[in-house]
Amino acid sequence: MSAAAKVQWELEQTVLGLCAQDADARNVALDLIGEGDFTAADAVTAWAVIREHPPGPDLAIAMARTDLRPEWVTGLMRDWYGSPANIGSYCGKLVEASRVRMLHAACREALEAEEGPDEIVGRLISAATGIVARRGSDALRWSAAYSEAGQMIADAQAKHRAGGKLGMTFGLPTVDHILGGLHGPRLMILAARPSCGKTAVLNQFALRNAARGSGGMIFSLEMGRDELVVRGMALAGDVVLSRLLRGTASPDEVSQATDAMTKLGDIPLWIDTDTYNLDAISARATVAKARHGIGWIAVDHMGLVETARMPSRNEQMGLISRSLKQLAKRLDVPVIAVSQLNRSCDTDNRRPGLADLRDSGNIEQDADIVMMLHCDKDDRSKNRRPISIGFPKNRVGPAVWPDADFEFDALTQRFRELERVLEDADTYQE
Repeated sequence: MSAAAKVQWELEQTVLGLCAQDADARNVALDLIGEGDFTAADAVTAWAVIREHPPGPDLAIAMARTDLRPEWVTGLMRDWYGSPANIGSYCGKLVEASRVRMLHAACREALEAEEGPDEIVGRLISAATGIVARRGSDALRWSAAYSEAGQMIADAQAKHRAGGKLGMTFGLPTVDHILGGLHGPRLMILAARPSCGKTAVLNQFALRNAARGSGGMIFSLEMGRDELVVRGMALAGDVVLSRLLRGTASPDEVSQATDAMTKLGDIPLWIDTDTYNLDAISARATVAKARHGIGWIAVDHMGLVETARMPSRNEQMGLISRSLKQLAKRLDVPVIAVSQLNRSCDTDNRRPGLADLRDSGNIEQDADIVMMLHCDKDDRSKNRRPISIGFPKNRVGPAVWPDADFEFDALTQRFRELERVLEDADTYQE
């Protein structure tokens, strides 16, 4: 046995011995380690028994029924392995060693796969993120959770008294009032039919909040990096987009657009136009959160996200929405996912509802907020398009289609609220 293997074996025996003799130590270990953290076959067998039986006669009987050597089992039950108070430290070392082994294994598997460099990197990022993010249960005592909730309420009240919103805003007064500021681990679905300005309103949200220091990351699966940035330039500079794209803009218009972007400076906004795989999106978002401290994530759009083959499109979309919801919770940031609506609302010439979300009812179930844009078919070819914005689902406020008029300027990619009908702070209440 090598020196490293001997140290590992002694560590595993220490954890098993403490858990076999002390109930509190066992409870701590149950929250921190798993079967895969042990390397020796005897240790794996012993842990499986200890996991099912607390210290006492039942544990001794269950151990005796295994093929483990009786003298070794007796040692676990009686020998001194140190203070139970140190069980957390021992478990931490065991888990750390296990994670290193898993990383080595993931690297070997990725390099042995017959894939290209990009696929190998994606596989490594996804595997490494899952391994490094591994942790024990986050179960919290009610009293502790109550204290955290009280602080959250106090922060929200202080922000409100200062005249601000708790979180990110769209710059559309009625929308921002209904949402109260987008923050926390929430999944927002931004849905509309084509040509209603889904990407435009997302870009406006991104530039507005990044300019105010709320950094974020956009996974643009539909547009290339250049087009996405040029759309931002048109918005920031109030310049006609098509002229910038076609090269027909005047020198003054180009200068106006570039000056606007220069004024924004090096805003904390990251764009990824090359990642389509669901696991890779989650991995790269996790890295961006750790490296840059991003406060929100956007995926444009859900229908282009790639996953492993699923029995049906509905199940695939359900997996995507569920994974994005989990990503929001894990990173404690809002995730905005752009989605298409079914044609039926156009066919029936009506405002869309939750049933019009394309491909899956799971999207409706997983979402905390569903924000829909609606524009009559006959108006979608206009340069200035009247838009209705509604919230058929809203866990943070009223689920309404407010009586407010919005306009999408397709030339400059700008959304604006035409008339501020919201005068009373209590206009929209649940």
